Amino acid sequence: MLSRDKEIDEETIKQAIGDALIDTAKRKISKDLELECDFNEEDNKFELYQFKTVVETVENIYTDIELSQALEYDPDVVLGEEIGMPFEMNTRIDAYVARSAIVRKIREAEKRKIYSEYKMRVGELITGNIKNIEGDDRKTGAYIVDIGKTEAVLYARDKPEKENLRLGEKVQAIIFKVEENPKDGYIVKLSRKDPKFLVRLFEREVPEIYEGVVEIKDAVRDPGKRAKVAVYSTDPDTDPVGACVGLKGQRVKNIVMELKGEKVDIVVWSPNEVKFACNAIAPASVIQVVQDEENQTMDIIVPNEQLSLAIGKKGQNVKLASKLVKWDLRIISETDYERIEEKGLAQLSELESLDKVDAMALYKLGFKTLEDIIETPTEDYPVIPGFSDNFIEQLKHEAFSYLKENGSDIEREKDQLQRSYLEQIEAIDETEELEDKEEEIEEEAFISAEEIILNMPGVDESIWIKLNVADYYSIEDILREESIEVFAQKTKFSFLKAKQIVNAAKQALKRVKRQNG
Repeated sequence: MLSRDKEIDEETIKQAIGDALIDTAKRKISKDLELECDFNEEDNKFELYQFKTVVETVENIYTDIELSQALEYDPDVVLGEEIGMPFEMNTRIDAYVARSAIVRKIREAEKRKIYSEYKMRVGELITGNIKNIEGDDRKTGAYIVDIGKTEAVLYARDKPEKENLRLGEKVQAIIFKVEENPKDGYIVKLSRKDPKFLVRLFEREVPEIYEGVVEIKDAVRDPGKRAKVAVYSTDPDTDPVGACVGLKGQRVKNIVMELKGEKVDIVVWSPNEVKFACNAIAPASVIQVVQDEENQTMDIIVPNEQLSLAIGKKGQNVKLASKLVKWDLRIISETDYERIEEKGLAQLSELESLDKVDAMALYKLGFKTLEDIIETPTEDYPVIPGFSDNFIEQLKHEAFSYLKENGSDIEREKDQLQRSYLEQIEAIDETEELEDKEEEIEEEAFISAEEIILNMPGVDESIWIKLNVADYYSIEDILREESIEVFAQKTKFSFLKAKQIVNAAKQALKRVKRQNG
């Protein structure tokens, strides 16, 4: 009965009671006692046995027994042997103390069972209710969450900083860690910040993932702000992005709602690293990619007008894309890259062994910098009249000497461009944030654009899906865009269609404001 109530197997309960009886006996009589406890199935009771060593002269009454006395229990016993005998606990142990020890041991067994159970569930999505809030600091506070069999803790540092949770609120999270704790026996830690939380939400919302048709290859997050998920389909007839977005965008919309508005980019994974990088940097389009495998860097060249789109707010887009691809991605505008290429050609012309014709020939064959001259194996050089192995080695030596003396201006300039771009974008972001505050668009009202869009003449559900793929989930998202041109670029709509949607969104927002007084 007790094992059923506590959901602990019978043997564990028996072991706990036996340990409690032994501990109580040792505490009440002597820690030197050597005891064992057996459960008598016939009599349905616990029996204690004491073990002593047979000696000539007793030095410790709890561990030694004289031969004459030992023979009463076993006529074949000899000196030096260990003998077991019944230990009468009823007359020597206080029943109340024993009962308390048994309760304590059963609780310990129960805690060990729960610890083992949740230890096996690390990484699993779980739902609970916030039972208590400890502290009010966003970094050191904690939420005590009732998850059924036990309580878990969601530290403030393990959720997005600006995410507000209330007492009694239902909350979802993943079991992040389960650790032993001297005070409570164990502690179950939750997280809403870990990328695995986002992965578990997709696994729940998208049946194709559960069925193995769609795989999530990786996920990265700037918690509370933006995330990128790389997906892949094992079935060529299944669009992995469309499966994750869902009909009318409902699947990804449910996930965004659970993440309190965190935007989610769903990108197609590819074994081709360059193609994967181009997908990850979306919604910006890519003109060219220059890959440096040795240093694990890629220069992503984008149209001038899409520079800010590729880098993202405070560098968010390129930072997340770099994490997802696991390469250092550097965004460079088309104009700046052309200027850098011209500088690279000028550097090639500085080599004594190269005339302008040969320098241009190498440049057109892909040798854009002195680093290309040095790093390309001699055997991989294209066949060029006059370019013997010795000549190529001489070129490498001259290029190395030049870089040693002058450094790599081109690489430095690329790094400086990244910092300059980011500073410019941050300045624009700060201006936009001030404008947003002045307009006082209430972010709490997450107004769905779905109904307005689908009710427009000549518009079907594909428009709503395209909006979601381009990170537009609400009317406010559409109206925050800096221009109709940028909105059209991100959504791949024509300018007229983009303008029609923006105007519809403006009218809808006016109606909502009038309704809310």
